[in-house]
Parts: sequence; C-alpha cells; structure tokens
Amino acid sequence: MALFSQMQTWLDGLDQRVLVYQLRHLLQMTTLNANETSLCALIQRHLRKTSKSTMDRDKVDFLLVQYFALCAPAKIYHKQIEPADVAQVLKPVFGEVKPATLSWCAPLEEMIVTLRGFRSMREILKTTFIE
Repeated sequence: MALFSQMQTWLDGLDQRVLVYQLRHLLQMTTLNANETSLCALIQRHLRKTSKSTMDRDKVDFLLVQYFALCAPAKIYHKQIEPADVAQVLKPVFGEVKPATLSWCAPLEEMIVTLRGFRSMREILKTTFIE
C-alpha cells in the first residue's frame, strides 16, 4: 500500500509538470495514442483525481478527443455527429450514459441552427450574426 501511495504521489507531481502540449507531443511520438486501453487509462487517471486543475481539464479534453478520433467508426464522419454517437463511442470510458441537452447550451444550439441556414460567408456577413 505504501508503494502504491508513493507511485500516486510521483504521478501527481509529474502531472503538474507536464503541460497539455507536451502530452500531445508524447502521444504523437509513442504508441500510446494508437491504443484504446492506454488512452482510457490516462483519461480515468485524470478523472479520478481528487483535486483537479484547469490543466487537468484541458488534458482530459484533449485525451477524450484523441480517444474519440481513434475509436469512432469511419462512417460517423459522413453525417452530423450527435450526442448519442459520442456517448456510444465513449461508453468504455464513462459507461452507459444518456446524453441530455444542457440548458446553458440552448443559445449555442440556436446559433448552430441559424448558422446551418446560411449558404455562404457573404450571406453571413450581410446579417448581424457575427456581432
């Protein structure tokens, strides 16, 4: 048990010193990025930390994107990716979850719907959408 605690302390210290861009570089230079199990373990490690920093959040964000890119079926990129699609791909990481719309995302969802209605950049610039 003491050895496990020492390892946790050592890993926590390492996490504090490794920045997101360094983690990205490490994953690009090793096979960790090509392994679902390794990515899942890294994600779980950061999610299970008792105290999380903004850097931890950024690392989890980056790792989840990497996991999704590695594990999502190719056909998913040929359609509009929905929250249910993301939940299915991330099921090994989070378990069974039911995606729900977050109330604070409603204005963003409205903007996305409006943006999909435009056919060109010129059309967007003729409106006050960007403002």
